[in-house]
Amino acid sequence: MTIDRDNILKMLITSLKRDESEFANITDDTDLREHGLDSITSIETIVMLEEAFDISVDDDDLYIENFNTLGKIIKLLEKCMNN
Repeated sequence: MTIDRDNILKMLITSLKRDESEFANITDDTDLREHGLDSITSIETIVMLEEAFDISVDDDDLYIENFNTLGKIIKLLEKCMNN
């Protein structure tokens, strides 16, 4: 699967249990913690991304600061897919 911003947003909307309209103006730098990302939803999000992209996120990368924005998620996916 290729990294597609819209697909990642759909996954985030699902894992954060938010309305799609809340993400209409999300930028790559918007802090997702302002939209419900917490310790539980971060794990759900990582699992969803791992399954969708057939990757494994290293334990060293499992810090919320590494994927609390869309830009950081894309960067993390690129890193995992290139390893």
